[in-house]
Amino acid sequence: MARSLRRWFWVVGVAAVLALVIRHFATSEEWRAFRWSELWRSLRNTHPGYILAAVVATMSTYLWRALRWSYFLAGVGKVPLRIHFSGQVIGFSCIYLVGRAGELARPAYVAHKGEVPWASMAAVWFLERVYDAVFLLLILAASLYFFPPAHEGVESSRVLQGLTQSGKILIWVAGALVAGLVIFRLYVERILSYLSHPSRYFSLSGRSGGRVKSWIRSFASGLEVVENWRAFAGSMVCSVLVWIANLSVFWLVAQGVGGEAARIPWLALGVPMFCGVIGLAVQVPGVGGGYQVAAALGFTEVLGIDAVPATSVALLTWLVIMAPATLLGVVLMVREGLSVGKLRLWAAEGKASPGGGP
Repeated sequence: MARSLRRWFWVVGVAAVLALVIRHFATSEEWRAFRWSELWRSLRNTHPGYILAAVVATMSTYLWRALRWSYFLAGVGKVPLRIHFSGQVIGFSCIYLVGRAGELARPAYVAHKGEVPWASMAAVWFLERVYDAVFLLLILAASLYFFPPAHEGVESSRVLQGLTQSGKILIWVAGALVAGLVIFRLYVERILSYLSHPSRYFSLSGRSGGRVKSWIRSFASGLEVVENWRAFAGSMVCSVLVWIANLSVFWLVAQGVGGEAARIPWLALGVPMFCGVIGLAVQVPGVGGGYQVAAALGFTEVLGIDAVPATSVALLTWLVIMAPATLLGVVLMVREGLSVGKLRLWAAEGKASPGGGP
């Protein structure tokens, strides 16, 4: 029942977003004058050298993410970098192929192959989401501060207002999550001691309570980076490298497309990148959609770029991000005899095991 309800809410949300996007395209003079022949000409004239460099940049992000996970797990156990890297590529390829349903493929793979407690991997995955949200917001803030929107108009104001509101909400959410994770990690034993008292309504005493406490301790061990300054510094450096590479992918593709897109400063591209990430919430598995549309709107409505080069950069960026990782991920899965269903089974088994063990 809960699953069908979530699916219903997702369908309604997607339909609402699509309705707003269609309305925007139908009322915008710029998009009504859009010519597909010009788009094809723009894509055909793209410089291949820049696209190849963008592919290298996007594949480097999986290496930096793998290194970051190794720092996150410094207090849990040593997992070979090869397993971390394979887990990142396979996990993201699952997301590109089946949508957010493949999100848990990464922690499931590393937990199984690296013999790490599932609860610890769940903490690592959650911590990574917080890191990425914070860095994405910092890039957006820097982009808007150093390169204020030059495109004027009602639609542009609406998009900018939406970006500002989304940024404020995410800042508050990210701040609350950071504070909550730090407090939880530092005081986990006190929290468990309080909850274990027999007089508590939700007491964690007894056999079932012991399993829950074991799972919570495993989860807390995945947050040890909060107290390990060396691991924390390493994870921060890796995060900087991840987002430098992500932003550079946009810049390299824009250089490849050329024209007015190539004249956009590197940091200013944080706006369409942020829009693209927000658009990931509305994706068609294997195709995308939300990412490309949102990134294109970031180019046209905030940076003032014409619809054709904006669409070219958005489409090519999505292909550069998705295609190489998906191809390599499928190769790795075939070589190891894996499937999306098997990775889901590993995740289910990890969540169901006592103490969140592998």
